[in-house]
Amino acid sequence: MRIFLLPGRKGGDEWLLKDNGKVTLICLFSSWCAYSVASVGLVESFAKLAGDKVNITIIWEDKGEHQWLNHQHIAKDNMLWQSLWDEYGFAGTYFKRKIWPTFLVVNEEGVLTQVFTEYSEKSVAKLKSLLQR
Repeated sequence: MRIFLLPGRKGGDEWLLKDNGKVTLICLFSSWCAYSVASVGLVESFAKLAGDKVNITIIWEDKGEHQWLNHQHIAKDNMLWQSLWDEYGFAGTYFKRKIWPTFLVVNEEGVLTQVFTEYSEKSVAKLKSLLQR
């Protein structure tokens, strides 16, 4: 399933979803949202537990390239997963995002199966449940 291309942090455009038969966690964040920034640590912990079982993509809905590249740049530069920029909010509109952070789970067949929001204990529990498949 290929939805659309977005600029990647490492240069060039990248597909939002990869066709590799894995579950994908998509995180809709904004650099100026404190809960999004706090969620980077949550995603990092999840990534360590998940290993290569789950694709992870963070989409930063920042209004300008300078903000995307420079605000919280140390955390962003150290991410081992896909980090994309969505200047015009295409992903947020497509997935009907209401708040940041929003987490979306896309199954192996490319079907959206879960949407959950906020940085909370419930979010942690839902991320952990992805690993018990």
